[in-house]
Amino acid sequence: MPNNAFDVPVAVDGIQTGNPRIVADTLDAAEILLRRWPRERREETYVAAVRACLDAMEGRADGRRARHAFVGAAKSASIFVGTNIRRIF
Repeated sequence: MPNNAFDVPVAVDGIQTGNPRIVADTLDAAEILLRRWPRERREETYVAAVRACLDAMEGRADGRRARHAFVGAAKSASIFVGTNIRRIF
């Protein structure tokens, strides 16, 4: 299963922790979408982001599409923090 790294990481609200969470690839994004996303904020953009991440992880799409869908869902759910993040590794 490919783990498509995002060209630029995304930061989202900590959802359950209160601290921003850095999302660096499709595996991170899928984990947040499927396990941590607030149920009351699962709209059409959420469904599209889940599909895009799973497609990328299964090799049917690339990480850019998944990142774009994830950012759209995070903005729609008001949990998007930003993309101005420096990589530390």
